[in-house]
Amino acid sequence: MQTTLVNIILFLSGILLNIMHPVHVSVSNIEYRKDENKMIMSYKIFAKDLEASVKKTEKIVLGLKKEKPNKDVNKYLKKYIQNHIQFIADGDTINNENLKLNSWKTKDAAVWIYAEIPMPTIKNKLQMKNTIMTDFLTHQTNLVIFVSGKKEKGYTFNNHTTLLDLDF
Repeated sequence: MQTTLVNIILFLSGILLNIMHPVHVSVSNIEYRKDENKMIMSYKIFAKDLEASVKKTEKIVLGLKKEKPNKDVNKYLKKYIQNHIQFIADGDTINNENLKLNSWKTKDAAVWIYAEIPMPTIKNKLQMKNTIMTDFLTHQTNLVIFVSGKKEKGYTFNNHTTLLDLDF
């Protein structure tokens, strides 16, 4: 049933991301790989909104949809994820400096960002702080599908709910 719910959320968010842009939604897939001590992440964000947010904070144009994007686009995408995604394991904040940006691509109106970060063994509690676009858009919603082993669960972050406990 959870897989069906996840598929419905992904389907509906795809429709929202491509048709109804005034609804500001990002979709993230996060997989905790305990045996590899890392988190594998993918983020789908409206390219136009991400461009505008980075332009406002960094005073540069990424050029995500251009044939030749800004030469430092990887640096700025990594910095954006480091500034807007945070994991807290057993009360300790995970160092985002170790985040690795694997790749990114644009598809339709969105940019997909693929990254990973080393994670310690989590004993009791895992939290995620997600502020993607919440500092830039007042009605932002961030849907997160979190997978740990055979568990899969959806979470909703927004301007009012930026920190949640993840079920691992």
